[in-house]
Amino acid sequence: MALIELQDIRKHYKMGDETVKALDGITLNIEIGSYSAVLGPSGSGKSTLMHLLGFMDFPTSGKMLFDGDDVSRLSAAKRAWYRANRLGFVFQTFNLLPRLSILENVRLPLDYARSDRKKDDLAKEALARVDMTHRISHRPGQLSGGERQRVAIARALVNNPKLILADEPTGNLDTKNVERVMELFDALVDEGQTLILVTHDLEVAQHARSIILVRDGHLVGGEEDGPEDRFPHAGKEQQ
Repeated sequence: MALIELQDIRKHYKMGDETVKALDGITLNIEIGSYSAVLGPSGSGKSTLMHLLGFMDFPTSGKMLFDGDDVSRLSAAKRAWYRANRLGFVFQTFNLLPRLSILENVRLPLDYARSDRKKDDLAKEALARVDMTHRISHRPGQLSGGERQRVAIARALVNNPKLILADEPTGNLDTKNVERVMELFDALVDEGQTLILVTHDLEVAQHARSIILVRDGHLVGGEEDGPEDRFPHAGKEQQ
């Protein structure tokens, strides 16, 4: 069953007299429980695609369905609601607030969603899933890069999101911590979590179970193919 359906999605921008076609006819399904990696060179349209999937923008034309609902033309307030209640985000630079404790950082999505649930308990449960309960009272500046990214993943999980979007999540990590973060992602998908990551690292992308290769605003090949089928092609696109 599809969590996201994109039907002939186009995103065009006006730059002076020129029209930039960032996305130009994308049709794509993201299944519930799937694990996809988005690959493409700079300027390919992959960031624009992620902005649409993350409800940070809306398409110029085409249809976007999320969990069966038409979300093609949402207001800014409604897009914010989806970000707070349906999505979890993991960023390359962690985006943790330095003056807050680890527990307070992980609890933030619950505060934004105005949840009536027991926020501290849920934050602690999320931290336990990434093996970070021993740092619960620390601040981000007291943690290593790998620890900060695991806290960021806990924050993404705390609201029980339908989808996690990870944008270059290993870009600031050393090899050991890359492996640990990717093992964590693998485990989350095995538990049924839907996950999409953007990466330039082909070794990282090999953890995904499907590849979404974007070039010049178009998809290259079929996203249903597995990494073992797509990587020779994907590697050429990255050169």
